[in-house]
Amino acid sequence: MSDPHPARIDTQPAFETLLTELGREPLLAVDTEAASFHRYHDRVYLVQLSSRTRTAVVDPLVHRLGDVGDRAA
Repeated sequence: MSDPHPARIDTQPAFETLLTELGREPLLAVDTEAASFHRYHDRVYLVQLSSRTRTAVVDPLVHRLGDVGDRAA
């Protein structure tokens, strides 16, 4: 059973661990929260990554999220 509370990923080692764990999953869900009000370009400020057993929120301004796509491919 999954934890009902998402993990907050706020360190690089925790982010690396998350990517390794999610890389083994057959199915992932990604949700983003962006701010575009009074901006010319949208900016993503929060990313939620979920598998069937784990959910985590990641600050994309701190971590390179390109690594998620590279490892999930």
